[in-house]
Amino acid sequence: MIRIINLATNKMRLESWHTVSVYCGRQGPRVPQNATALFGLGNPYRIPQYTREESVRLFRVLFEKDVVRKGTKIRSEFAQLYRIYKQCNLERKDLALLCWCAPLLCHTEILREWLLKCEQMEKKEVK
Repeated sequence: MIRIINLATNKMRLESWHTVSVYCGRQGPRVPQNATALFGLGNPYRIPQYTREESVRLFRVLFEKDVVRKGTKIRSEFAQLYRIYKQCNLERKDLALLCWCAPLLCHTEILREWLLKCEQMEKKEVK
């Protein structure tokens, strides 16, 4: 299961034995020590320069362009995130994508969508 967790409001202990935490935000001082940090998957389109909807839409355009291009940071970090997700599935652990937005619209929803899409494509290839 993939959950999106807001670091500002979450009261759960992130070091739970059944959850693997991955921070998918911009680089900063408040990244949890027990989380894998993938800064390249942070949304560069900041609020209030953009509305939340514009920010997430622009991230989708950037992500979908770069995830298929060799040599981009987004592609390499998404590949790392997908490997983590697959390992979570093998170990029957949850994957927590950490951000500062949830439950509001957030770019991590695009990451979750793509993780599930890649998983479905992989299952079709195996058949």
